Amino acid sequence: MMGDAAPLPFPTSLCHGCAAPPRYVKTKTATFILCPLLERKYPPQPVLRCPLFVPRSV
Repeated sequence: MMGDAAPLPFPTSLCHGCAAPPRYVKTKTATFILCPLLERKYPPQPVLRCPLFVPRSV
């Protein structure tokens, strides 16, 4: 991550390391993580377990 980048929301969430790249949706007061795989597109955070999680290859 670049030095001037903002810290990730919910740093312990599995979403950040998922191969199905999440999208970060920001409003004036909150940040949501949109999952392209789950039926419930905005899962409650932080996600600690997910049946569809596949680690992103480095």
